[in-house]
Amino acid sequence: TVWLQDIVTVVVENNQAVTLRGVMVDITERKRMEIALRALVEGTASVTGEEFFPVFVRQLAAAVGTRYAFVTELVGTERTRVRIIAIWMGDRLGTLFEYDLSHTPCKVVFDQGRAYHPESVQEIYPKDKDLVDLGAVGYLGVTLVDSSGKPIGHLCVLHDKPLREENAALSIMNVFAARAAAELERKQMEQALREREKQMRLFTLATNDIFWNWDLISGTVTRSIGVEKVLGYLPNEIMPSVEWWEQRLHPDDRKRVLSAFHDAVLKGKSTCSYEYRFLRSDNSFAMISDRAYIVRDQAGTPVRALGAMTDISEHRQAATERQNLYERLQ
Repeated sequence: TVWLQDIVTVVVENNQAVTLRGVMVDITERKRMEIALRALVEGTASVTGEEFFPVFVRQLAAAVGTRYAFVTELVGTERTRVRIIAIWMGDRLGTLFEYDLSHTPCKVVFDQGRAYHPESVQEIYPKDKDLVDLGAVGYLGVTLVDSSGKPIGHLCVLHDKPLREENAALSIMNVFAARAAAELERKQMEQALREREKQMRLFTLATNDIFWNWDLISGTVTRSIGVEKVLGYLPNEIMPSVEWWEQRLHPDDRKRVLSAFHDAVLKGKSTCSYEYRFLRSDNSFAMISDRAYIVRDQAGTPVRALGAMTDISEHRQAATERQNLYERLQ
């Protein structure tokens, strides 16, 4: 079945229609693209995260008209191995696994950007046992690239019959590939962010510093777990605001510290440091050494401040005791 657009002109003679003349244009590829786009949007609009790719591969197989469809992500930096993150097996989702790209048509995808074998793919790649297990005859694959143009995975369809109409299938694959690449990049960025947060949490647990990040535009302040570990506050007692910090500064230190920070901001400085007494959860005061770094935008406007608070109470007490001992010995 093909889609046709019929453009018709009526020929009129003596105020009567006597002839119809027309041109029939094959718009099958355009209609298939429209149907594929509609299926992609409708099928994935309400799913996110881990649900996205299982729905996505089923939509892809239906749009291209193949039995199998899968999406992968590269493993490591050598471009020699991929991990399947979703695979449609014709009537169900398949088991996920990793495989080496050598001796597979998928390697050609990463080398050349795409690979198309309308038939006899098993004979072309006799060492690829997965093609035999699937009974694959036709193959089409395209790379997935991130926003910087770097390959991050690939999209592939296989069929147990020959593949035809390469241009139409490739157009649909490219549309799906753009959507898959965007979702995969987002997924990888979230994974990287979670890993960095985990590393930062472990780092903060290994130190006695309290790391803080103050968004000067929104006024929101985030603090590391050191606030609980060093100062004894419970999570529900810590507010994400600068006022929470200001209220716990020693009354005799508050004006001096706030003036020093505001002075650094107004004078265009990038760093400032000060010492002050800060209220612990048990109502005693810790002696804190605070180092702040001010981040500015291209116009020089301060947009963020980051810093680290270190409890130097024991160090200060030891220094005082040494000084007192020295004075007594004199």
